[in-house]
Amino acid sequence: MEVLNRTGRRVYQHTGGVNLFRFLLIYAATLAVAGALGAGLFWLLTVGFYFVLVMPLLFAMGVGGLMLWTVYAGQCRSRLLGGAAGLIAGFVLYIGSYYTGMVYTYNEYFGIDVSKRLDMLPAYILRRINSDRYSSTHSPRRKDDEPRRRDGMDNFMGWFTFVAEFGLTLFITAGAGWVGAGRAFCPKCQKWMKQDLTAFPPGSGQGLVEALNNSRFAEALVGTAFPMLQNQPYTALQADYCEGQKYSAGTCPVYVSVKDVRSGGGATKSGNFDFAIGKSLAKRWELTVQEVAQLATRIPSLAPVAERQGVSVQAVATKMAVSAATAPGGATVPARPAVSMAITPATQPAGKLMSKGKILMGTLIELSPILFIVGGAILGITGGDRLEKAARDADNTVGIVLASGGGALVLWGFVAFFLDLGNRYRRGVLRTEVAARPDAVVSANDSEAMIVSIVPMANLPKMMVEEAIDVGLIKVDRGRREILFEGDKERYRIPAEAVQMAIVGEQVTQAGHATTTRYYLFLRANGPNGTWENAILPRRKSAVVFGKGKLRTHVAGLLDQMKQIGAVGADVK
Repeated sequence: MEVLNRTGRRVYQHTGGVNLFRFLLIYAATLAVAGALGAGLFWLLTVGFYFVLVMPLLFAMGVGGLMLWTVYAGQCRSRLLGGAAGLIAGFVLYIGSYYTGMVYTYNEYFGIDVSKRLDMLPAYILRRINSDRYSSTHSPRRKDDEPRRRDGMDNFMGWFTFVAEFGLTLFITAGAGWVGAGRAFCPKCQKWMKQDLTAFPPGSGQGLVEALNNSRFAEALVGTAFPMLQNQPYTALQADYCEGQKYSAGTCPVYVSVKDVRSGGGATKSGNFDFAIGKSLAKRWELTVQEVAQLATRIPSLAPVAERQGVSVQAVATKMAVSAATAPGGATVPARPAVSMAITPATQPAGKLMSKGKILMGTLIELSPILFIVGGAILGITGGDRLEKAARDADNTVGIVLASGGGALVLWGFVAFFLDLGNRYRRGVLRTEVAARPDAVVSANDSEAMIVSIVPMANLPKMMVEEAIDVGLIKVDRGRREILFEGDKERYRIPAEAVQMAIVGEQVTQAGHATTTRYYLFLRANGPNGTWENAILPRRKSAVVFGKGKLRTHVAGLLDQMKQIGAVGADVK
């Protein structure tokens, strides 16, 4: 049955189909792995390495990934089936840990095989809830022969932990099956459709929907793509399409979804759209061939789809450009001169700071405070132990030396951390290198220059030894109205007219209880061979040391200087 929206446009409809044999075969393997992981949870509990909520979360994410694989490989388009299968997998994972505990406990202590007595499992779970004791990783540890008595907090934690962990596990595994089965599927090619995104300024969603309803889609696509930055608002348009390799005529449909995102950005397309916080305004509306060609000017991967149906994307792009340059009354708007940034190799000496040896040296210096702190702590503990054992001896010089030396190393480790030795080393290498260049566009001793890293946006969420493609000095020349960069590898001259967009971005990284916030300047400009866009990060420590306000001030100050030279004022945020 064909489904239409209120304006008569076709909408994607889930068929609920499934390749049952393949799905059941892979699902059986998923359940087996979930059961094994459940046994692993109990093993972690027995060795004292079970962290409440954390371990079930990690294991549930693993089973959730397996559920996505099961749904995709089994071509399951039924969200009900996918969600139910995920629910069962989550049940096997979490309750499986209790089942393993029951079998182990009765066999180890009573010599009874209860592997087939599932009727005993509820009583065992209840006994565990009412008998397990909980302790904080921050509290002093007791000796094994001095067990802590169970108290009222343990009673609360027992039920809270069970409900929270079980619920979280089921939510993740069932959610993975539900979301995976909700992806668009091409019935002609019998495969899942690909997904690609483009973004617009915040609040553009309603305008895009109205443009689709009123055959003005091309007008809404004019302009450059807006960046999808972490924790920032934007409007996202997602295209679901099939490459249509089996059909030379390219008759597979293309669908678009529109979402006003309040807080998004992430390393995956799902994080930028499906799981981003916001309001969905259109859900998989089918496009005409002309609209596909128009959208291909923003999402180039759609170009072959339109070309196979006999529509030239280049001709459509030219027509869109002419229409954009013409005012509603027919008067032609003067075209803005195409000004591009200049990128040239840096003169010698160059490439020293970004060499493998210097990167390794800088990393080792940056990690040295950790080595000092850990090594000092080990020495201090060793010395303290010797002092305790030799408390009645007249000579305990060795213990005093070890304890004192360990304390000194720990103190120096903290001092070195706050002195930012790694970046001090890098700044010294860079300034020495730039000072030796007679034609440097930024002086090594310029007080207005800032040392920054040029980082591709794709590298920001990754854990890398060196995420930057270049490191150098940046300065805004107010007289020439240019942004100047003298790097280790390259040299940039960016005229104000070449800047398309500049936005202060935020990258939040969480590891355990620690959260690190980095601020950067997203810069997009006309490059020699197309659009150039990267993140510009000041070479400073994280906000943990310097404070979020100060870090943001450095980046915002650079943005303000760009505004002062008129760098595409209307587009600079």
